[in-house]
Amino acid sequence: MNYLSIVWRGEERLFVTYWLFAVGGSIAINLISRAMVAMEIQLSATELQTFAFLSVAYSVFIMIAVIRSARNYDGAAIWRYLSMAAVVIGFLRTVAEWIKVFAV
Repeated sequence: MNYLSIVWRGEERLFVTYWLFAVGGSIAINLISRAMVAMEIQLSATELQTFAFLSVAYSVFIMIAVIRSARNYDGAAIWRYLSMAAVVIGFLRTVAEWIKVFAV
């Protein structure tokens, strides 16, 4: 848990926080979702809501962690702003996808 606290506070390098946790974590969540669909796994409403909640919670965690890490970044400002923009757009996309799922 201590390492996640470091990531949460933005003390991990931007490269690691963005690529490993934001991009890698998003890919993992997407692969799990696609695998469940491909295997035709039927989830109860509660299970689907739990998965959606965990997905959005992870997205919020990563968005905040990347923004904090970007604020501490000493390199070129372009990477700071691009990383912040990318995670905000990714978060909005995640929320939009789950709104579509629950609108059915």
